[in-house]
Amino acid sequence: MKKKMLFLITFLVHIIICAQTFADNNITYKVISANTVEITGYDNTGGTNVTIPATVANALTTYNVTSIGALAFFNKGLTSVIIPNSVTNISNVAFRVNQLTNVTIPNSVNNIGVGAFVSNPLLTSVTFGSSLNTIGSSSFGGCALTHIDIPDSVTTIGNAAFGNNQLESITLGTNVSTIGTSAFTGNTSTLNTVISKAITPPTITTGGTTDTFNPGGDRSGIDLIVPGGT
Repeated sequence: MKKKMLFLITFLVHIIICAQTFADNNITYKVISANTVEITGYDNTGGTNVTIPATVANALTTYNVTSIGALAFFNKGLTSVIIPNSVTNISNVAFRVNQLTNVTIPNSVNNIGVGAFVSNPLLTSVTFGSSLNTIGSSSFGGCALTHIDIPDSVTTIGNAAFGNNQLESITLGTNVSTIGTSAFTGNTSTLNTVISKAITPPTITTGGTTDTFNPGGDRSGIDLIVPGGT
């Protein structure tokens, strides 16, 4: 009976802790563990240039900022954002519809969610960190990227992840195994070079309207560069 009671008390304390929210410097946080928080919202009266802190204090506790939640910075008019090396996850549509011009994804991030940066029409440059594993569907759709370098840590690129940009060249890391449908479509008039560093070619969709690189499957204008002996 005592063990059951202790478990119940521990469970209730966990629920209370994880239900807490608080705001600091125009950013709203949700407590997700005893020492970590997720960003859930932003009051854009704080301006269009945002520096996300690695840690934030509330009452007597200092929390690590580990996640940027869904819709956290959706349509806030942001022109720049600095993401700290404490963040491991960027959730769905977290930065959708803004005016970002360049983004650096820190080495700590391992997942970029669906539509995370979609519809940032001024976004011309993105630098990916070395721990990134998954780039979600439509995550950078409708931007103005001209070159992307996918790090070796990435295994999966989602559907339409980089659709409708201005890509001229793409470098795919050594461990990319799956590239979704229409992942790079909408770049037909500009895309001329794809470098794949993988010994085993990644799986792509060929032909039809959902061809990974070009609807209809015509990739004759794109140079493909692969490792020797592949």
